[in-house]
Amino acid sequence: MQIRSLLAACAALTILAGPLLVAPAAAEENEAMSQARRLKEKREKETDDAYRRSLNNIDNKDVRQDPWGNIRSAEQPATTGTKKK
Repeated sequence: MQIRSLLAACAALTILAGPLLVAPAAAEENEAMSQARRLKEKREKETDDAYRRSLNNIDNKDVRQDPWGNIRSAEQPATTGTKKK
């Protein structure tokens, strides 16, 4: 009987001590994940900042361009597409 109670006590201690042994490894994993997340956010911010800087470098913000301007001439009348019979 004493052996059974001793084995039961050992089993109970093993079950209870298991999470305590795993906790430090889980904390290290969480720290590594948070560092990776911070690194990813930093890279995304740098990419966004570079994109915004490149948009600010564009000169032709107020210039309107007519892609067909070279083909059309000012002498041609504007047509509405309707024909008279």
